Amino acid sequence: MTVERYAGVQDAFGEALASVRHAFLTAGLFSLFINVLMLAGPLYMLQVYDRVLTSHSVPTLVALTLLLIVLYVAHGLLEAVRGQILNRVAGRLDRTLGPPTLEIVSRCRLETGRDVGDEPLRDLAAVRQFLSGSGPPAFFDVPWTPIFLAITFVIHWSLGAFALTMAGAMVVLAIMNEASTKPLLRKGKTANDFANRLAAESGRNTEAMVAMAMTGSIVDRWRYAHGKADEMLRLAGDRMVAFSTAGHTLRLFVQSGLLAIGALLAIKQIITPGMMIAVSIIGGRALAPVGQAIAQWRGLLGAREAFARLRDLHRTYPVEGLKMSLPAPQGRIELRGISAAPPGAELPVLKDITFRLDAGETLGVLGPSASGKSTLARVLLGLWRPQSGTVRLDGSELCVWNRAELGRKIGYMPQNVELFDGTIAQNIARFYPDATPEEICRAADRAGAHDYIMALPEGYNMRIGPGGERLSAGQRQRVGLARAVYGDPALVVLDEPNANVDALGEAALLHALQSLKASGTTVILITHRPAGLDLVDRFLVLGQGEVRAFGPRSSVVQIMNRPAWSRGTPAHLVKAR
Repeated sequence: MTVERYAGVQDAFGEALASVRHAFLTAGLFSLFINVLMLAGPLYMLQVYDRVLTSHSVPTLVALTLLLIVLYVAHGLLEAVRGQILNRVAGRLDRTLGPPTLEIVSRCRLETGRDVGDEPLRDLAAVRQFLSGSGPPAFFDVPWTPIFLAITFVIHWSLGAFALTMAGAMVVLAIMNEASTKPLLRKGKTANDFANRLAAESGRNTEAMVAMAMTGSIVDRWRYAHGKADEMLRLAGDRMVAFSTAGHTLRLFVQSGLLAIGALLAIKQIITPGMMIAVSIIGGRALAPVGQAIAQWRGLLGAREAFARLRDLHRTYPVEGLKMSLPAPQGRIELRGISAAPPGAELPVLKDITFRLDAGETLGVLGPSASGKSTLARVLLGLWRPQSGTVRLDGSELCVWNRAELGRKIGYMPQNVELFDGTIAQNIARFYPDATPEEICRAADRAGAHDYIMALPEGYNMRIGPGGERLSAGQRQRVGLARAVYGDPALVVLDEPNANVDALGEAALLHALQSLKASGTTVILITHRPAGLDLVDRFLVLGQGEVRAFGPRSSVVQIMNRPAWSRGTPAHLVKAR
């Protein structure tokens, strides 16, 4: 693989569509043969009425019937194969777009601060459900309607004119159906999404909601949103049923009307009785796809909107292409003129941050609340992009590194440790498939969590439930610490690691810091509490997003003890090296 193939971004959405394009064309080709074979019935009726009944030839009837059976079997097989093709197209799109869509969901939250939840995945499921249902065959057959109408014109212009008029009426019904239901469906979806968010929030905040008697108010808000969604969706459904019924009734009238006009023409001996029967069947077939399309209109609208949202999401957040592998990082960190803000915010939280750490050094980051400490952690890890400035690891900007490879050499413990539904071992091992028991136990031992894990009923095999609900806050902190130090990372960022721990937890944290320092790991420790500060090589003190002090621990401590510091001197008291 050449280096050039590593650069740029991947159009995962376009590639997924390209991968199924030939299958769609094949389904369209099958639709051609299916619709041609649909003429077998009318032609059979034509021959029976005009030849068999007049000649009283039983052998001709038998031959025609056998041929019809063969054609009908072929028609059934082609329809079955077309359905299987569309079902496999739906499955392939789901398999191809599923992983990048899930990745984009996470990136969207990091880059914009907006939690889209599982809506993109639900959109993908809606597209798959529509493609594997009865909707696409109906729309595949619609383009053949003009051909059947042309056949009715060939038999007699009056028959064709009547069928064309009715087809036009059904098209008008389809347009009215979309115009009258699309706004209602959009409003209903918006209200339903809001109701679902309320339900999810109430589930996450059950204890506070019950304790402070908020249940009634929350339920009333949900009832209002859900009622509005139900009203919009019910009204849209009623209109769709009305249009679908009108289309079905019109189709029945078309067949009877063609039969009546054909009978009049047969009486005048302009066409034969066989033609009269055949044109009635052909006319009904001409309008059948239109009627089916109207019946499937709601599914089409939903799938089309879901498809558009997926397309826009993938265009806004294209999947990054593969990047060339770099040597394993040593942990040398350098920030130059960093200004940064949370996603979606314009005013910077960090302002012109510049400092440098050698590999193996431990940095303590101090500062009051809202001084930008957690923002600094996210910028250091490449989770948030700075508004200006650069972050370099071993001399290379973070955006240059292959993220999948770099992530294995980075440890991170956020303030709120979020664990995944699985075993303790899986969470410590970051769910890496190549993790070994020795590596898992070593990480737990470095975090001082091995003994407490072994004391649990199932040890490392204990399932902790969604979000680690079976563990206490302190236990989640220690598992999160073990996850951060798993795999001998070169850089470890700990954001308030002792926020929810007791004396034993602080002892475990000190043990982990000593182990990391002994192994030459670069550690950035963000904390308000004194635990671990004796092991720090350098201090970075932040205030209002600016560097108040940076330098060796002894120098910064001396300066922080000066009277000028207590008066809140804003200048850089120790220059960045």
